[in-house]
Amino acid sequence: MVGQQNAQEILQINVELPLQVHLVTLQEKEQDVRVILAHLTKIKNIHYNNYNECFTFNIINMKYFYILVTLLILSCKNNLTDKNDTFTLVSKSFLHFKLDDKTGFFHNSIMFSEDGNHEFFSFLNHINNSIYYYDVGSPSDINKIKLDIEGENGVGHLETISAHFFKDQNNIYIYNIAVGKLFLVNSKGNILNKYDIIDYKASTDNPFPEITALQPMEIIADDIYFPCGLNSRKMKYSNSNTVLKFNIKTLKKEYILPFSNKYDNAFYGSTFKYLPSITFNSKKIFVSFPIEHNVFGYDIGNLKNKVEFNASSEYVERKIKPFNNDVKYGLSKNRNFKKEDIFSLTTPDYQSIKYDKYRNVFYRIVHVRRTKEEVRLNNLLFSPNISIILLDSNYVKIGEVLLDGGKYHHVMIDVCKEGLAIARRDYYKKNENELVFEILKLEKK
Repeated sequence: MVGQQNAQEILQINVELPLQVHLVTLQEKEQDVRVILAHLTKIKNIHYNNYNECFTFNIINMKYFYILVTLLILSCKNNLTDKNDTFTLVSKSFLHFKLDDKTGFFHNSIMFSEDGNHEFFSFLNHINNSIYYYDVGSPSDINKIKLDIEGENGVGHLETISAHFFKDQNNIYIYNIAVGKLFLVNSKGNILNKYDIIDYKASTDNPFPEITALQPMEIIADDIYFPCGLNSRKMKYSNSNTVLKFNIKTLKKEYILPFSNKYDNAFYGSTFKYLPSITFNSKKIFVSFPIEHNVFGYDIGNLKNKVEFNASSEYVERKIKPFNNDVKYGLSKNRNFKKEDIFSLTTPDYQSIKYDKYRNVFYRIVHVRRTKEEVRLNNLLFSPNISIILLDSNYVKIGEVLLDGGKYHHVMIDVCKEGLAIARRDYYKKNENELVFEILKLEKK
């Protein structure tokens, strides 16, 4: 789109891009474009408008416009996935993990992990204060780590929303959210080390770790990263950080990575609308927020280096509606919590971002919420439908798959060697002696 700006014939150029175009490639190359333009000395004020998904710049001579367009097209061609390369998820296989009479279906903390040549599946069973783990090759063999509540090896009573990280069979981290402590235990349940993460008695405005299978803690070398939920409502969220980084060697604690500035403009509802999800590839940490179409990536070695890319769902409206247009509503003494909850449970949100190191792709998980009538009836309160957004290694959206929340569980989802593993709630209804995961494989349509 080209239009005259003034009598000096300076033109305002918007290079509009289709939604599937690799926006981050252009953003990351923006500095290179600036250098080229500096040499041309005829183009100025270039910037990327993420909302309108276009580059805007002023140009004095049209011949330089054609040069720049050519450069941008070449940049895109070198990095874009072919438009015909659309992918989907197909059923590959099933894993049937045997359960005992002390174990139900839902577990807030689950994960697949590797130890040498073996792949393990594990979960925290809060009912009997234990860690259950299985060699994926032998899903009928249950291994239990009984965790003491009190005494020398006591980790306390593990609440439903406590969490674990199964590094290997002799290094399992347990986060007890009730006491704000992290424990390192071995396969016998003996405490190898323990760390103070949060002091609930201290007066602080910092967010608290809040961990689920969709928002897991992550470990990189000696650093443990905790996604954090709200400790208090705020007037300006972007001044606060939302991930707690803890070093197990130095014991240093540091809050990093700010809330999206979208939270500064309105009130979005229940606290889960503010809980981030994090994931890593070999170079970056990525943060996804429930009410933000974009995902943010930061260099692990230098958090000042940031990329931002669109990873939107066709099931989330372009302009995400807040509960209240005034951010100050969150500080009001006259809030209608029932209406907030109904609103939050009936508006879709981005719940998780997961990196698949085996296939070098990302999965962004969307909860496609139920209607107000269904929520009021309460029978479908915890079973939204699930949309899985597929992104390649260049952050290009290459597909999106909608799953039935009546069949698939919306929280018990993780990456494994064979694909994306999702718990099947309908299988458990038929046989309560098994926890069944369906493995979905990425394939070209």
